[in-house]
Amino acid sequence: MIGAGAGAHPRASVERDALAAQIAHLSVLHPARSRGLVTLMGYNFEQSIDVRPRDLPRALRTFEATHVSLQRFHDTRQGEGLAKISAFAWFDCEITEASPFFGMPPEEIAGILLSRFDENGVPRPSHITFSGRGIWGVWQPERPLPASAQRRVKRALHHFWGGSLKSGRGSRDEAVQAKADRLKAMWDGMDLDMAVGDMPRVYRLAGTRNEKSGETVRLVWPSSWAEVERQDFEVFADAVMPFSRMETEAYLAECNANRAALAAQAAAEGRTQQAPRVTNHGTGFYGAIADELLKVAAHLGPQGLKDGRIRGRIAHHIASAWAYSGAGGDAEEWAAKLAPYCVGYKLTEANLRAYLRPVEKRLRRAEAGETSTWGDGTRSTVYGYSTARIIDEIGITQALARELGLVRLMPTGGDYRPMTPAERAAKARAARGCQTKAELARLDQVMAQTCWKMALEGLNVTETAQVLGITRATVRRYIDIIELDVSIEYTGPVTETEIAPLAAAIDDTSTDEVVTPRHATLGVVLPASAAPTLPPAKAPNRRLSAKAEARKALERTARLALLTEHFLVADLSSRQYIEWHRVDVQQLEAAQAEALRTLQWEVEDGCRHIVQPYRNAEVRAAMANPRPAPCGSRPRVLH
Repeated sequence: MIGAGAGAHPRASVERDALAAQIAHLSVLHPARSRGLVTLMGYNFEQSIDVRPRDLPRALRTFEATHVSLQRFHDTRQGEGLAKISAFAWFDCEITEASPFFGMPPEEIAGILLSRFDENGVPRPSHITFSGRGIWGVWQPERPLPASAQRRVKRALHHFWGGSLKSGRGSRDEAVQAKADRLKAMWDGMDLDMAVGDMPRVYRLAGTRNEKSGETVRLVWPSSWAEVERQDFEVFADAVMPFSRMETEAYLAECNANRAALAAQAAAEGRTQQAPRVTNHGTGFYGAIADELLKVAAHLGPQGLKDGRIRGRIAHHIASAWAYSGAGGDAEEWAAKLAPYCVGYKLTEANLRAYLRPVEKRLRRAEAGETSTWGDGTRSTVYGYSTARIIDEIGITQALARELGLVRLMPTGGDYRPMTPAERAAKARAARGCQTKAELARLDQVMAQTCWKMALEGLNVTETAQVLGITRATVRRYIDIIELDVSIEYTGPVTETEIAPLAAAIDDTSTDEVVTPRHATLGVVLPASAAPTLPPAKAPNRRLSAKAEARKALERTARLALLTEHFLVADLSSRQYIEWHRVDVQQLEAAQAEALRTLQWEVEDGCRHIVQPYRNAEVRAAMANPRPAPCGSRPRVLH
């Protein structure tokens, strides 16, 4: 009976074994009395919960967890919210078909890695699991490490995976490079995943099923979770870092001894030796610049930098000064150093790290021997900003410089005032040789006159654009500039006496049997000397001068010519002439008569009507959406 019962529920037995494996895995990684929150995630990371370590067994029964976070956090699973470091090193090797170890049992692959660790003096991991497609190894400390150690943990992990020094002490040391090569050779054929080096990393729980391969995640070394051993982080760091802690202490002691010997020699010779300048980062001119900027950042604090909106700017200048001074480093290291000064209020260390990444890239290019062109010569790819620009962008005043004892970042002149963002942008445009708005406006007028001249010669918009090398939309924009100049507002009535000379001027130009509207317009726009004599306009409070009267006559003449062209082309377009730019005298006279009546209506209404000259077939098709009139009253739409 008992055997029948055991065989009747095989699924329940499998689920119990899987739950036991998960609880055993979690109890080793995150003991019940640990501090912080643990993140559990489900299939495809669709759901996640944050629970205390003592509540993990209860959460497993109610939440189908497949992944767990390596570390513990205060509130959210982010590097900035790290509470304790429960794993100081790890690796993820996915054995693909291209690997020489493909098809081997996970236990044998783990044994190969363990032997390689032993050969290179690297302590064995606490445990190795089979993830369904590869193997995961994790090193756990004897006691959880504080969150402040995460930068050193990341550096140790970087070198453990075979990373080498890019700059600074030891970057050209043959012994250091040989050690890096040996560590890198440990991973030959293992398809090491280099993208899992972040602190919020999660990995698969033992007892769960890998949905991609269908395999069950299990422990492959040691033989049981009870045999897991924890390691000393300092021993691991000495084995993988370029310099051990003992070697670093010996190097510092040697430097101090040399400094003391120089001081003793100077005292014996009766020379006064200047006390060494205490610097936090780098040496030389830009090292001093970085030190003074750090003084400014420490004085203002995170809140003052945020209120001044210079958090990112001052971090960029400090990192650039470190890079240019030869102090080396990378975005991660710089962000960790600047975090106490800048991080806070929606700015995280990760944001700062991403903001400083371009400086790191320029430094790597400079270390590779690359240069950039500057004027007639070359310079480093790392920017060495001038003190004037740094002072201006940070907004350092003389009072602040005197208060902090700044020397190189002391503003010159008694009336120094930092430029506003608009002034800074204008100065940058002038330095690049950009044209001012006035110059661009003059250029637009020249181009507009050129476009109109070509239009009067019979060229359409497409032909004009091809000749000038611009787009048709730009040609239309230039034409609209002149149109706005000649399409004016009228405030007084136009009498028959005033209109008659204008009509006569148009009639005088219509002597050919066949003319073009462009030449008709050209004949209407009379020079100032040929303007018709008009009676003075009557105004309630003032009398127009002779010059103003002549200008009014020219404006009305130009407006009349524009209206004439409008009605002429509109008539041709309605008749669907193929050669619409050629007209006869009768059609031109009809358009002139309609233009005279419309001009009188415009004067009476106090505003001009909507007129868009027909340049070509495309413009005629666009007449369905006329441009709105500039005045407040309702206009007459002429088309």
